[in-house]
This record gives sequence, structure tokens and C-alpha cells, in this order.
Amino acid sequence: MDNDQTGKTRQQWVVFEKAIREERIQQKYYNLIKQGLYISKAEAKDDFFNRTKTASVRYVTLNYATIVDSTIEVSDAELKTLYNATMKKYKQEASANIDYVTFEVYPSDVDRQAAMFEINKLTEEFKATENDSMFVALNSDSPFNPAFSKKGTLPLNIDSIMFSAPVGFVFGPYLENNVYKLAKVSAVKMLPDSVKASHILLKMDPAKKDAILATADSIKTALKGGANFAILAFQYSTDEGSKIKGGDLGWFSPGMMVAEFNDACFNGAKGDYTIVESQFGIHIIHIVDQGKQARQLRIAYVDKKIEPSSKTYQAVYSKANGFASKNAKGDIFEKSITDEKLTKMSEPNIFENARQVGPMENSRELVRWAFTAKIGEVSKAFEFGNRFVVAKLNERKEKGYSTLEQIKDQLTTEVRRDKKAALLIEKLNKGGKNLDAIASANGQTVLTADNVSFASPVFPSSGMEPFVVGYLMNVKAGQVSPPLKGASGVYVAQVVSFADVKEPADLAAEAKQQLSSQLQNRSQYETYNALREKAGIVDRRSKFY
Repeated sequence: MDNDQTGKTRQQWVVFEKAIREERIQQKYYNLIKQGLYISKAEAKDDFFNRTKTASVRYVTLNYATIVDSTIEVSDAELKTLYNATMKKYKQEASANIDYVTFEVYPSDVDRQAAMFEINKLTEEFKATENDSMFVALNSDSPFNPAFSKKGTLPLNIDSIMFSAPVGFVFGPYLENNVYKLAKVSAVKMLPDSVKASHILLKMDPAKKDAILATADSIKTALKGGANFAILAFQYSTDEGSKIKGGDLGWFSPGMMVAEFNDACFNGAKGDYTIVESQFGIHIIHIVDQGKQARQLRIAYVDKKIEPSSKTYQAVYSKANGFASKNAKGDIFEKSITDEKLTKMSEPNIFENARQVGPMENSRELVRWAFTAKIGEVSKAFEFGNRFVVAKLNERKEKGYSTLEQIKDQLTTEVRRDKKAALLIEKLNKGGKNLDAIASANGQTVLTADNVSFASPVFPSSGMEPFVVGYLMNVKAGQVSPPLKGASGVYVAQVVSFADVKEPADLAAEAKQQLSSQLQNRSQYETYNALREKAGIVDRRSKFY
């Protein structure tokens, strides 16, 4: 470090030390919070019984749906009162609501003909060339694959044709997955249909490549001299998956390994030790065994993808741009979609830092537009991949709390439900304290529910009712409840019996450990979010990119 006269090395080291110090302080802080979280024996006991305690229940319910919505009036004053009381429930991030249409770009008939013309033009040259790999590299949309294939592994439409043809035979052009192709028998070889091999993997460091290759060569020499492969694999290999098995990779078919490894195994002979380099590092390979020899082909492919031309893109862009221009004010956006038989799509909650909209990759530009446009504005035609998109901004919500207007429908439903509950409670109260009498007075029957618990707060007739179940799990058996306002209606219920659940002897240690782990696993995430909120950070990244 001191030999660097520029001082840059020392500066880098100081920055590195500072980063380590800050990271350790931060981790100590998180650990203090994590280790400070404690679950008492009483909490562990409560949790156990909440999960396992079940009840058999008799109940009578009057559903909110029995009262027609139109008969319940809701005033603005009532909405405002509920809004003021519950506003903090409706905290929101900044978001935008858009509708949009897409104009997909597909190859035209002219584009198909152009691809067909190109592939036809190459057919005779492909037949004549003696350097298939070079020809493919210069003329194909896909690279040359030197792998060999056994019978039954080629596409069905060419497998039997190619395996009965001589070297140099060209089949095609033919169409496969929207690609015109030529297939040529480039070479024939007798190769094993599978190989069993072991390897020792040395991690590659370009700066030390010569030393690593020398180590690999020494290991190979030792193996050929009789050294134990499994011991050397455990000592040297960086492939954690195979080193514990003595380097054994088992049996594999052609194409299952990276090309360099594959070629060494299938072109070598049983018993060979060989060294190859791949993207993973340096391999010392032992070919333990090989399957039966089979005639295999190397197929060279020349393909031309059927893709939209610039002229096709321009035609679709003109259509999309024309739609955007015609609907610039947005008032006839819906009508134009219907008239032109387009499909409208919606994204009701686009957040300010979103990287894309729906399935459209790299559509950040549309997100930024949604947070700068005026309500009702229609966008220009954006290009994302093989589609053009025109959008209309319907609404934008600011960070903070939803306004009363934004959640008016939801509040109306809640006020109406509360008013319905009051009417239903009044009805149920007239039946007295006996379930059968209450049911009779209201033209209902007494229903039953078994295995009701905190873990499964469900009534068969009406679904999830956590508040009602929560109440019942804390009363004495036989006691009839007052009318309880649930999610779908009002209930009067009675616990017939609680299942006999015994506390296990090891409850304290096991349950405390499990609950503590759950809390501790969340601690760093929750602490970070709390700190971020307290810091009052304003995220303005969306303004710049």
C-alpha cells in the first residue's frame, strides 16, 4: 500500500475500513433488537391453545343481504364521521390509474415472403459448402451447434429423414416455430449414448491461470499413478455438490453438461483422465464408464426468423399514433376503442418507482408519463418491444391518506352495513335468550358448526367470521352470546362444548423457541422500515429516471 505513490490504494483501504466499521455497528444494532425480543411462557401457552383449541357451536344468523340496499339511506355527514374516525386505515402510496390499448406488431405476408426468399437463396450454397460452421456463422440467425444427436432426439419432422440420409444431405426449407430452416447432415460418428464420469473442479482465476493449470496437471498425474480420486476431489474440488460424493456425477446423456465438458466425455474413451476448461473453471475428468455406442449425427442448421420489417413497424406505429392523435382530449377514448374493436386493459395501481406496467418490459417511460400527465390526458404512442401502447390517465393518488371521495363507495358500504346490523340486532333481541326461541321468532333454524377455532374462524353457512369466533372462544360453554356483528351478518351463538386439549410437557421450550424465531426473523426488516419512516425520507428517484 505504501509503495503506491499516488495514494489511491491507501484511500481505497480507508474507504474499505470505514464500510466494515459501519456495517458492524449496523449489525450490532439489529442484533440488540433481535436478541431483545422475548416470548413469555404465558404467550407461548396462549398461542398453543389459539392454534389447537376448537369448539362446537350452535348459532342463528340474519344475513345483511336480507335487507335491500336501496332501503338504507346514507348521508354525507355519516360518511364524513366514519372517514374521520377511520382515516388512518386508508394510508396509501402515490399511484396512478390508467386504461390503455396495445397495437401488436406481427410479421406481414411480405415479411414472410422475404424470409422465404432469403432461405431459398441459401439452399444451394449450403449444399455446396464444405465448411458448415463458417457458413452457419455468416448466414444463419442462430449460431452453429457442434453437438451430436442420437436417433429419436431430433425434431419429429426431420428425425427419420436425417438418420437415413448421407453426409452432406440438406433438408428444407421447412417452417418450425415461425422460423424457416435448412438442416444439413454435417458429420456422422459412433458415440456412446451416455457417460458416467467424476470430476474435480478448480475455480478459475485469470491472474493465476498458469498455476491452476499446473495444479490440475499434477492432480491428473497423481490420478494416473493410482491416487484415490475421491480423496483428491474432497481435498481440491470447489464443486460442493459432487465433492461429498468423491466427485461422482453419475450417468448423463449428451447435452446435459456444458459443451467443453460434454465433448471431453463423449469423445474420450472409458478410463481416460482429461483436463478441460469451461465457464465454471478447470475440470479434471475421469471417464468412469460409457454406454453402448450408437450412430449419431451433427446437424448444421441455417435459419431465418420471420420478423416484422421496419416498414411493418412503421405501419403499426402510424395506426397507433393516429389513434392517439384522434383521442388527444380523452373524452371519446372509450368510444374509439369500441368503434375500432380494440381491447381495453387497465392498471389501477401503478406506483411511482415501478419499472414496468403489466407485462410490458422496459415500460418505465409510461410510468413516468402517468405521474406527469393531466387527469384525462391521452399519451403518445409508446414503443415497448413488439407493441405500441396508447394510454389514458384516469386518476392519480397522492402519498398520504385516501380522500373521502376516493373511498366513498367503500365507506358507504360500511355505513350501510352498520345500519343493517342495528336493524338485525333489534330483531334478534326480541327472541329472548334462548337460541331456539330466537330462531323461531325470526323464521330461522338453529345451525351448527364443528371444529371452530382461531386458526379456522369459519361458519359453514357464511364463511370467515373472525370477530364472532374470537368472541366465542373466550366464553363459557352453554352461554348464549348477545347479537354479534359479523362480516356477512349478525349472529347469536352458543358454544356447546370445547375440545379437550392438553398442554404438552415440552410446550414452553418448543413454542417459545418457535415464536421467538418468527419474531427475530422479521426484526431487521421491520426495524429498517420503522427507521425509514421515522427519518422522513422523500424518494424522488422517479423524477429523474
